[in-house]
Amino acid sequence: MILHRFRRYSLAAAIALFFLCSCGDARRAAPHPSAPTPSPPPTEFSGSRIRVLIADADAPRGLGRRSEAAAYLSVMASTVARGLGLDADIVVGRFDGSHVADAFVSSDLIVGFIPAADGLADAALLVPFFPLPGRLPEGPAVSYWLCPPGAPKLAMEVAKALSAGREGGSFSNSVDAVLGEGSSERYYAAIGYDGILRAQYLPLGPEERAWVDARRAAGGALRAAVRHGGVYAYVPQPDGSVKGFDFDLVVALAASLGLRLDLSTPKDVGSFFTRDGIVPPDLGTRDYNYTPDLLKKVDLYANPMGVTPWRQRLMKMITIYPVRNLLAGRKGEELSSIAKLNGKRFAVIKDSVQQSTLQDFAEKNGVSLRFVYAASEDELFELVRERRADYILDGSVIFALRSDELRDFGLSPFFSDLQGVAWAVKKDDTVFAAILQDFFNASRDSGLLPALWTKTFKMDFTAYIGAITAAAEVGSN
Repeated sequence: MILHRFRRYSLAAAIALFFLCSCGDARRAAPHPSAPTPSPPPTEFSGSRIRVLIADADAPRGLGRRSEAAAYLSVMASTVARGLGLDADIVVGRFDGSHVADAFVSSDLIVGFIPAADGLADAALLVPFFPLPGRLPEGPAVSYWLCPPGAPKLAMEVAKALSAGREGGSFSNSVDAVLGEGSSERYYAAIGYDGILRAQYLPLGPEERAWVDARRAAGGALRAAVRHGGVYAYVPQPDGSVKGFDFDLVVALAASLGLRLDLSTPKDVGSFFTRDGIVPPDLGTRDYNYTPDLLKKVDLYANPMGVTPWRQRLMKMITIYPVRNLLAGRKGEELSSIAKLNGKRFAVIKDSVQQSTLQDFAEKNGVSLRFVYAASEDELFELVRERRADYILDGSVIFALRSDELRDFGLSPFFSDLQGVAWAVKKDDTVFAAILQDFFNASRDSGLLPALWTKTFKMDFTAYIGAITAAAEVGSN
């Protein structure tokens, strides 16, 4: 983890400062405990007991017989009830997905490996539970527990308790106690589950629910676009899977909304900005105000785009995380002021954007910089290690991607402003923009977004936020 001399932030402080800098909604994001922590009973029903129906159905292949599934599901349901501060009245019985309302007459919570079948989301609130065998490139599918449609607070509390049960290991232990040690891990390996359940419970408001309902009625697809081959957005693999933070996140968004994902993957970044098939040659320098061709066909650009004024005139941008330029140098030689840059040697690729950025910076701040040229990106780091150069300039996400191989480096601020990296929707699509913002907020709070971040970037999300926001505190003298 490349933190070294930056002040360490708590997760709550780091996320709050991030949103202060990026004009987003700041919510406290605390790490989940290893076991559920009791919460006040949900307000949709009174009393201290919750009625639980265990769906008597076949378990996913590899998770035992029907009777064995009922046994460990009962333990899981009891664990969740304790997390809610409630006692559980548990009944094992048949569950017919076409008669959900009848089941809720005698039950407050329906438990099982329940897939998101057609019409189910109209009859119940679906809370993500456990991975199921899926298909490439999206990976494992999701099963659900069901709460009554009029109980969003209950569903939220159940979602929190389920997340704690997964992360704390109590659900895996429940499976292993019935089927034998290592059974859960063998199941996870068989379906390719990496520990991140790609669905997030979202308590939608009336307008947001109407948007989702209308989309389901129109065919059930969430239409998105992401650039094919982006370094950390969408990278196809030989086995048919796809790696990338943005791909993983849009898969989770579609699953959270109960919609099929219809993903366009153009290879040319210019295709995100065309007007009548052409990118205006002076785009970015004139006050253009149009909806790009591709954005007329999709609901969102699930593509990492820097938030700039000219892009904000074309689309509504919802920030996910911040970036800034940073300097990487030898550990122990981090910088704290612009003046200390004077005379330093920078490893660059000749005529690169990094060189021009450094040249402009030196001219504006009255410092003298020297350049040592490298033939490749890997050689940049070797020049610093061999003391033929002092620092490298690059974006914070690039350093995060390479954090595993840069343990002998320390990061310094480059005295630049934070910039948001965002997804984009149509300017007038305010309801879907609100859904997207709610999804980002809930995913940060639950740990889904940080888990997907670390999977791609190999650097803890809290450490990353702390590093680049701490850089804002250093002086310029």
